[in-house]
Amino acid sequence: MIKKITAAIVIWKFFMYGIIAATITFLPFIPSYTPYFQFSTPLPYWINVFANFDGYHYLTIAMQGYSQRQVPFFPFYPILIRTFHTFTQIPYIISGQMVSLLCFFFAIIFIFKL
Repeated sequence: MIKKITAAIVIWKFFMYGIIAATITFLPFIPSYTPYFQFSTPLPYWINVFANFDGYHYLTIAMQGYSQRQVPFFPFYPILIRTFHTFTQIPYIISGQMVSLLCFFFAIIFIFKL
């Protein structure tokens, strides 16, 4: 059953990246909607789109800690992102994606066992 869950998650992720690629191809990018340029990462745009809305706040908390307007965000997720980044030295955006994917995987297994 774990293999089926893993395959479903991988297929879902590839499907999501395909939708992002199609959206980037057919719709123009308007930088005022996202804080995309504030990260200045060398990663491609299709990876940086995951750092919009609340993702931006969680990544800035993971990178710099809390500021005045970021108080309502819970600390455990940024701590996991920072820890994952510290051990693997991969960019924060990808670390956040990996933490989310691992948590989703374990949640699916937990719900299945339940």
